Amino acid sequence: MWARTLLVAFLGWLLPAQRTVIPEAKPPMPAPRLIADDPVEVAWAAWASGKEAPVAATARQLRWALTRWRGERGEARDYAVLQILHALNLHEAVLPLAELEFRADGLAYMPWLQLLKRCREPAALDRLFDEWEPLTPKASPLWSWIGGHLVTARHPPTCQRVLDMLTPRLIVELDVSRSQWLGDATPMTCHGGRLAVAGQPPLPIGWWAGASSPIWQNSGFVAGDPLPDIRSVMVVRTAVEWTQLCWLAYLADRPELTKLAAPMVIDRDVRDQKDERIAERKKALEAALADAAAAVGRQGLSAPVARWRLRDENIEIISRR
Repeated sequence: MWARTLLVAFLGWLLPAQRTVIPEAKPPMPAPRLIADDPVEVAWAAWASGKEAPVAATARQLRWALTRWRGERGEARDYAVLQILHALNLHEAVLPLAELEFRADGLAYMPWLQLLKRCREPAALDRLFDEWEPLTPKASPLWSWIGGHLVTARHPPTCQRVLDMLTPRLIVELDVSRSQWLGDATPMTCHGGRLAVAGQPPLPIGWWAGASSPIWQNSGFVAGDPLPDIRSVMVVRTAVEWTQLCWLAYLADRPELTKLAAPMVIDRDVRDQKDERIAERKKALEAALADAAAAVGRQGLSAPVARWRLRDENIEIISRR
């Protein structure tokens, strides 16, 4: 069950958003209660509370229900915890770390992470770092989603790890006409309730796929406008490197670095100036990287400046003739 629903949630990250007409769900009981002993009724009560305006009393009841059910086992319990966590996020609740000291599984993992991100205790950043560090950058969208939050919070271990793993590259695309470009990448929005389970309220996986998705959003909330100057077909291949450079630009307060590191496009009409233009961009990018290294060094971080020099193997030239 969880494998199937997680697969659909993952496809929600990849496929364009589509508005669908979702039938209005109705609970099978007249007035579901968060204090009920039946996890199915609790799930419906949490789902219903998420449709209401945020009220402090409701948030307190949801927190009580989370404490009651987070240690239980069983599929019905899993759905109840999912709906409780989702409702808490809809109410923008801020929970103490002690109430989040468990690891939600399956579909509940994303709303649990969101609550952990909203927690104001410094130790919550260390808990998020434990979730982030084992992730593989190019295999998990969560790597950039969690990492962006930690870098924005200037969490020292995360910031140092980002600097240690960064290897700047310059991508040069030759003979690319404007008609071949794909257009600006925009954050996806999905609509909840894509999957239904008999007897359960609509699952919010579509909502969480849109909220958590992407790699496309990270440079936007860290370093300024979403993906400036990146509109080419290389955007997917460079997403991780681009995210890392956006994080460096944020830490060093050097937003111009993101533009210098963007894939460089040389059209047909200026191809004879290729070598000169590449040399100019390389010089400017290396100077910006050295300046950023000095800036983060003043913050107590260590930047591997020697590895940030753009050697020939770090310059990739792609011809589209």
